[in-house]
Amino acid sequence: MKITQDKAIAALNTLGAYLRCLTERGASRHALAGYRRDLPAFFAWFRETTGEEPEPAGVTGVDLREYQSFLRTRGLKPNAVNRKLKAVKSWLRWAAKEGVAPRVPEFTKDVPQAKAAPQALERAGVNRLLREPEKEVRPSRPKAEARVFPAPFLSGGRTRCGAHRN
Repeated sequence: MKITQDKAIAALNTLGAYLRCLTERGASRHALAGYRRDLPAFFAWFRETTGEEPEPAGVTGVDLREYQSFLRTRGLKPNAVNRKLKAVKSWLRWAAKEGVAPRVPEFTKDVPQAKAAPQALERAGVNRLLREPEKEVRPSRPKAEARVFPAPFLSGGRTRCGAHRN
């Protein structure tokens, strides 16, 4: 389908209205900068892929899965892919709430974060750990131990009934 100028203007107006709404809600300037970067990138991808203008009513769950796949093949980290999709999802939810779109499309699952493998300690770190117990040498304190454990218990001097020998 050919993109008409009216549809292009309508899509930009929808995007502008959404960004104004975010501003009115008090979104941070960093969040707004992210939305201003991520949504036009989605719009460009959508135009190139489908040949249509990205109207909220025309975006489907299939489009979102394709966009996620596109972002992943570009080598983006999972956090970046999820952030870009979050911007699109937020725009689509807003459009449905405002009546611009009749429905909210089915969303894709977030890309799982890869867990980093544990790192081995370098030799200096291992030695530092091994030295710690040696630094905490405590002097022998037999009198204090005698107060906690009476002498008959320390020497094993019990009678059959458990009473101490005198």
